[in-house]
Amino acid sequence: MSIFLDLLRFVAAVVVVVGHFTEPYFSQGWPDLVSVASCAVAVFFVLSGFVISFVTRTKEKHAIDYAVARISRLYSVLVPAIVVSGIVLYVGYRLDPEYVGQWTQASTNLPFLRGYPILRFLAQTGLSLSFLNSIHDHEGYPAMNSPIWSLSYEAGYYVLFGVFLFCRGTRRIVLLALGAALYSGGILRLLPVWLAGVIVHKITLGLPSSRWRFVLGITCLVGVLAGCVCWPMFLSWSGNSHGPLMTFLIRGKGRAVAQPVFYYWGAVTSLLILGVAALDEWSERVLVPLERPIRWCAGHTFSLYLFHFPLLVLAYVTLHYNRSSRPQQAMVLAGVLGCCVLLSKISEEKKLWWRASVRSAFRKVFPAVSVMARS
Repeated sequence: MSIFLDLLRFVAAVVVVVGHFTEPYFSQGWPDLVSVASCAVAVFFVLSGFVISFVTRTKEKHAIDYAVARISRLYSVLVPAIVVSGIVLYVGYRLDPEYVGQWTQASTNLPFLRGYPILRFLAQTGLSLSFLNSIHDHEGYPAMNSPIWSLSYEAGYYVLFGVFLFCRGTRRIVLLALGAALYSGGILRLLPVWLAGVIVHKITLGLPSSRWRFVLGITCLVGVLAGCVCWPMFLSWSGNSHGPLMTFLIRGKGRAVAQPVFYYWGAVTSLLILGVAALDEWSERVLVPLERPIRWCAGHTFSLYLFHFPLLVLAYVTLHYNRSSRPQQAMVLAGVLGCCVLLSKISEEKKLWWRASVRSAFRKVFPAVSVMARS
């Protein structure tokens, strides 16, 4: 099952990269598929909920282990991505300030600091490192690296789930209430999508016997096919106003405007994972021979997600390639993907170093808690 989850994660990352590449900033002559990239982020949310439910049941059974793993996982790629974004911002201002101004002069992303680019970048960086960049439907991310918005959502879900799992009694109630107040808005509105992954994992722990597993798996996959077929109709329907229920429960501000998309593909992804889990005896026959390349690709997923956008900007400001030329588009996209893989050497592949550093910091700040976690 883990092989399939890695494959799904990698495919979702590639969809995000390709979706952003079809924007007119980077290529022309293609339909703008940025909305498809949003669908892929919904896949990430469900996968995240599933994986967190799994690791807290098997590996991260103490709050300190959970916190160390989550922080190191996020920072291992976020910090290098912010550094790369800052470098691209500087190079972009030097080579093509008008092009980079499409992001630096945006009406969102701390617009009151538009006249102070350095201060604005530092403020965006501080918010991103504290994972507060998307709370209350605000939008803040370093320079042009918009994919960082989702890390605030992820971190919020980690915090809320961790409080629910590791706290008890009045402390749990108070901390959940404070967390809900801090992460209100779009983050809470998309929480059900993330929780869908948790629920799917719990369901997979008690799947029925072989015959009924097959029936369940086929039924879920038929549901996935139906979801793909009905997607254009849903997209048309969700773009219209459908009364107070749609407005209040599903729609919102900022990223939450696209919430119908997240709910829809969250449901489709949940069915897909459940269907493959029910048919794991058959799916493994196909996936096990491909395990090594799938694991290798999945090992660069986070880097693809967080590095691709500033690298696409860097490619244009340095090369000024013909955005209508298919060969040049292909070379730029391949080059960006290759650079993302190389950058994973200083990000995802340093995850163990980050974990050791974060754990060391925890031991200094909370020595008693760290000793309890090791016992």
